[in-house]
Amino acid sequence: MSNALGFLLAILPVLGVLFFLRKLLKTLRAPAINYAFGRKDIEVISLFISNKKYEQAETMLFNFNGDDLTQAIDHVALTLSEKQLKNYCENCNRNALSSLVLGSWYLHNAWKIRGHKVASELSTKQFESYVENLRLSAPLLQAAISESWLSSEAFSRLIRVNMGLGYLDEIEVLYEASIKADPKHLWTYIHYSEAIQPKWGGSVQQV
Repeated sequence: MSNALGFLLAILPVLGVLFFLRKLLKTLRAPAINYAFGRKDIEVISLFISNKKYEQAETMLFNFNGDDLTQAIDHVALTLSEKQLKNYCENCNRNALSSLVLGSWYLHNAWKIRGHKVASELSTKQFESYVENLRLSAPLLQAAISESWLSSEAFSRLIRVNMGLGYLDEIEVLYEASIKADPKHLWTYIHYSEAIQPKWGGSVQQV
């Protein structure tokens, strides 16, 4: 009995260190910001995709309303890696939903590269990478338009793509298409209201 107790006392510090290291590794792997903002159902979706449980993830996304779908896709795109989302897209035969998610990753990455700078403040390498990510995003988002339940979301994000590329004539068309598909899609109005500001080539009258 005393031997067992002695062994237990001896191993407790080791177990404590292992527990600490496990928590530390888990923390380091976690994203710096939780873009689900406390929504456990949204957090689960990124876990499903990272564990290649694509059908479960898509079932959950299908049952979200427009605004929740936007938040969920943002969380997934900002939490998972390009490689993980490429695997998702390829394993699902580049279906509309996986294309939308991967396209959103490239869109977010483009704006991460640009930050709050005007285009002239970017280095040549930064500018080329920014444009390349926008161009990778566009066809993937375009592919999602084929599904009616995703079309407003895809049109909304394409407003951001075209704003970044300077294709101002396209923005009005995308805006009209998005609100026709879903007049209550909040982020369509937010993206459009930014795109028509003078900074991006719009006007005070449009705003």
